[in-house]
Amino acid sequence: MINEFFSHPRGFRAPALQDGASDSVMGLFENCISHNLTDEICDTIRYWHRLLVDYSSSPQDVILPIRIYENLGHGHTRRRALTIRENHFAYAFASNSFARAVEAMVLAGIRPSQEEFASIFRNFTACLGFHRGYNTDDEQHIAAYPNMYNRKFYLDGWYLAHIHGIGTEVFAGHEDVEAGEVFPVGELVDWQNGNINGINIPIRRIQGELNQHQWEFVRAHFLRFLDPINYFLVPSQTREMHIPKTENRLGEERCVVDFMKRYMSEQLQNEYAEFCDKALIGGDNIPRATRNELGGVPLHCEFHSTAFRLEAGGETQIHRYTDVYRRRTYDILVGHQVIGENLQMRSAALRTIQQFVETTPAVTFEELRNAFSRRVNRCHETVILADDDHDPRRYLGPINLPDGRRICVCGEWIGNGPRMNWHLFVAAAAAVGIEIIEHGVD
Repeated sequence: MINEFFSHPRGFRAPALQDGASDSVMGLFENCISHNLTDEICDTIRYWHRLLVDYSSSPQDVILPIRIYENLGHGHTRRRALTIRENHFAYAFASNSFARAVEAMVLAGIRPSQEEFASIFRNFTACLGFHRGYNTDDEQHIAAYPNMYNRKFYLDGWYLAHIHGIGTEVFAGHEDVEAGEVFPVGELVDWQNGNINGINIPIRRIQGELNQHQWEFVRAHFLRFLDPINYFLVPSQTREMHIPKTENRLGEERCVVDFMKRYMSEQLQNEYAEFCDKALIGGDNIPRATRNELGGVPLHCEFHSTAFRLEAGGETQIHRYTDVYRRRTYDILVGHQVIGENLQMRSAALRTIQQFVETTPAVTFEELRNAFSRRVNRCHETVILADDDHDPRRYLGPINLPDGRRICVCGEWIGNGPRMNWHLFVAAAAAVGIEIIEHGVD
């Protein structure tokens, strides 16, 4: 069945998103999230949890999909590339698309054996990358897994939200392990033509075995990525539609994540405890508040899924979008003068940088980078040169500098949750005399 799943993607779709609204976390759960957590689906989650824990019990003769180096840009993206260490442990860099595929199989009730699951990696049929995005020539050159995940299938209209992050939370007791040492990014020339099971593919071979401490880190990395006990579905937002956006994805709101921790710990008690142990979550990670208390946190949102037709290349394609919003806006002030009002977070970032450029005589790109460095955004450069190769969906602009160069401003900001960075931008703006004031409802 698992091979049929990857061979015939049109035959497997998650339940359609229903129109709805909520004024609280509990309302969002009852009107939306819980639809994909029925008793039958929870039983399948238990099955997949056991499958993945057993599959990753030993580094011998397994290939683990690992989510890292997904969008590093030209020359550095490593999705779908295979690495083999000398102790026969192998891993393939993957995008979040494979977790979406696993969730789709959970919803479809597909329960593969461990051998069937292993076969999609040995036979190189797993979809470890998106069909769009940073699918560069370099990525194609080193890709061992040719199949690409098409987001029109499987989880159309849904966003997959992880409860415990891979890059945003520590690995308890393994803080000394560096991901870059266990999973080195390497150079493109490291991948050479090879053959596995009669299939010619690019392979990178690395000397040096992993010790037990490092293997525990690798296994935790894998389980946080793929174990369906660690994620849930919320309505998605698209970049194609000009609809109200939130600064934080709905499934990444701390109040929602805390509720789901409590829910999973009660609904899937034994499995969740084992997951936390094997995934090195550590500590008392479950909120002390009850489910009702956590569910009572205000959260105002509306969601609907609407099909519309877009003529492209002579073919009619169906796209779906979800409108999810909360009423939170920002004003930009210099002194007592309002220079921007009722702005969404990304627009507030752009207006702030514009103001800094306009009021700082002969400001250079280097000075701008010093005031708004990468440390402000944490994930991406806050400002880049417009001539640099960049994703226009991520960066806004351009803005003209006095020396004739043009810059773009990152539009990806998060207001709360484990990956929040907006407070750092607000502080950087305050340091140059620009005040950002928040309005709205949490």
